[in-house]
This record gives sequence, structure tokens and C-alpha cells, in this order.
Amino acid sequence: MLWLALALAAVVPSASVVVAVTRVHPVPSSHRRRRSGCDGLTPAEHASSFECSAVLDPSRPVVLVDNVLVSGATAMGAALVLRRPDAIALAFAAGEPVASVACRRLVRARAA
Repeated sequence: MLWLALALAAVVPSASVVVAVTRVHPVPSSHRRRRSGCDGLTPAEHASSFECSAVLDPSRPVVLVDNVLVSGATAMGAALVLRRPDAIALAFAAGEPVASVACRRLVRARAA
């Protein structure tokens, strides 16, 4: 979703795009897992497949951009790897009604 991040940064004053999380180990698709009756991946499972690929300025807010937000597990996994529980998740599309649950989880994770 680099194109979406770049488009957002173009209209937000002082925003910049940093690719700070890279998936280094493949993981099964949560969408396919759910369709087959299994649970999706947990934030910890996503985090174990990611690597922090940039140092972020702790004084600047972090917005995680993804194509779809369903459970929030990918965003929470990225926030874990970045050690930024204050990160905000933004998605091009959201699955309903699970996305609202994911937002509440992210808020709770930030408070922890």
C-alpha cells in the first residue's frame, strides 16, 4: 500500500513515508484461513514474520497503512515489532463489523 501512504503524505503537511516493517518470513493468508474455518493469525504470529527495517523518530506519530483492516492483527503485529503501541492503523478498506473491534483492540494495546 505504498501508493496510499505516498498519496496521504502528499496532502498532510510535514508527513513522510518510511517503510519501517518488512515481512521476512511468509505466513498463511488470514483471509484464506478464516474462509476454511480456522482462526486468522494473531498479532504475535504476524510480529514473528516481520523485521523492523528503519529507525523511527519517537517524537513523530506513526500511521500504519494496509490494504484491508479486518481483525487488526497485522497492524498490531507491526506495532509490536516497531515497539510503537501508539501507532494508528489506516486501511484502504475495512471488513465490517470486525474492523470496529480491531480499533478497540488497538486502543487497548496503546493503553497497555
